Amino acid sequence: MLGKGLPAGGSLAFGAEFHAQRLGVRRRRGGRRPADRSARSARVIGVAVLGASYALRVGGDISAIGDGKLSWLSWLSPIGWVTHIFPYWANNWWAAGCPCSSRRPR
Repeated sequence: MLGKGLPAGGSLAFGAEFHAQRLGVRRRRGGRRPADRSARSARVIGVAVLGASYALRVGGDISAIGDGKLSWLSWLSPIGWVTHIFPYWANNWWAAGCPCSSRRPR
């Protein structure tokens, strides 16, 4: 992005957004639990967690467009955390720390 003439701070925030999202998803996977003894059940649990995270983010974002009463829902989702970085505009670096500071389940 620096080669396109964009600011360095925004370029770093853009990269941090992708890295924080990847880290947040990896931390949500956690270790093996008794519920996921097979590959199929692990896949179903993973898809369910990802779908719930996306649904929370979408619900919060749509509410923010309207009256904003439920915009807090996007903060319950790791996907919603990284969308509050706003690279090249606000550069909210603190939002990249949310997935990094979340504790990995045991």
